[in-house]
Amino acid sequence: SADLLARVNARVRDGKLIKRGGDVATETLSEGLVREDGLVLYPVYDDIPDLLVEESFELKDL
Repeated sequence: SADLLARVNARVRDGKLIKRGGDVATETLSEGLVREDGLVLYPVYDDIPDLLVEESFELKDL
């Protein structure tokens, strides 16, 4: 949803969004795929989903 992307991108801009692999996210998102259970977001860059676990984000803290 637009609200979720806004929250994710606010955390990216603040340098506070940590990928599941431990790196700090540096790119804002225009799209993402949320896992069916709603707990994880996989980023989409240039219409290509990045389904690597270490590149995904936990949604429990957003």
